Amino acid sequence: MEVKVNGFLKTLGVDYIQVNDHAVQFKYLLPAGAVVTIRRTRQESHFADGAKLGAWYKDAVISMENERTRAGEPLIEGVLRGGQMYFDGEAYMTRAQAIVLLNRFRKWAIETFKG
Repeated sequence: MEVKVNGFLKTLGVDYIQVNDHAVQFKYLLPAGAVVTIRRTRQESHFADGAKLGAWYKDAVISMENERTRAGEPLIEGVLRGGQMYFDGEAYMTRAQAIVLLNRFRKWAIETFKG
């Protein structure tokens, strides 16, 4: 992740901490009107089949695969096969998998946006 304030690059651990894949918390107050830009620099998925992700959902998967609830649960998980984790984006999900995903998303959204 690349973080800039008013066009100047900031340093992870010195100027800010990374909260998740798309949010940071600065270690000091920023001046009023400061322009903060955050650019995701990681373009590859950590799933074993990441290179085969469909073009229409690849960016969404990469963006969400590091999201976690406050309890540390991943928001999205893959399918474990042969000791490797696959996203398996073209496979159907069971109703149970859908409920688990929706429940994790609900918890994540409440924690993230309610505070």
